[in-house]
Formats: sequence, C-alpha cells, structure tokens
Amino acid sequence: MRDYEDSVAIIFDRPSGADARQMVFDRMDWTHPQRSGYYEKNKAFIARAPEGLAGMLVEDPVQVMFNGSVGPMRAVFSALRSMAIADQFSVAVTGIRRPRLLARRRQCRGLLEGDDAWPNGRTDAG
Repeated sequence: MRDYEDSVAIIFDRPSGADARQMVFDRMDWTHPQRSGYYEKNKAFIARAPEGLAGMLVEDPVQVMFNGSVGPMRAVFSALRSMAIADQFSVAVTGIRRPRLLARRRQCRGLLEGDDAWPNGRTDAG
C-alpha cells in the first residue's frame, strides 16, 4: 500500500481539546483543489505524522482514509479487496458521478433563470 501514501490519512477517536489530532497524515497534498476546502475547515483537527503513519499506530484508529481522483482510488479499492486479510475489514466508497452533477447544475440554473418547468414535467420543486 506504499504506492498510496500520498493519499492516506488515519482517523482516531480522541477527546476534544487533547493535543493529539483526530486525523493524521504523512504526505497528503492539502493544496489539491479537491482537498483544500476540507483542510481549511478542519485543519485544527489535522496533523502531519512526524515519523510516518506507522509510528502513529500506538492506538487503534477508527478509520484509514484514502482520498484522491477516481482512477487511483479504484486501484486502492482493488488492492484492499485483494489482500489476504480483506475479510477482516470493510471498505466504504464515496464519490460523485460528474455527468449527473453537471446535469443537475444545468437544471437548477435554468430554474433560477426563470425556466419554471422541471425536466420531468413537474412545475413545482417537490
């Protein structure tokens, strides 16, 4: 899994106010457009691992998180599922299908610009 060290973080359940951070990373690029907003809102809970992530595993994490573009994350998913211990953990995948999102934006823009007909023929928002 070393191929993905630039997209992994470990999440811990630590008391609020404790000096230790909830999320610890080693090489994640927080300037990436898909990550920068999250980082700005949550940087008080995020810390860089001073000696790598393995050194942070002195307590059980709640989650090991991978974050990145679709292609690399599909590779992570496949690598995790092919591990000999894959039956000992679960994997949750989240993502956005861009074509649908763009279509929804166009629909909303049309409604905001005065087009009061929804694409499926409805005339109300509900």
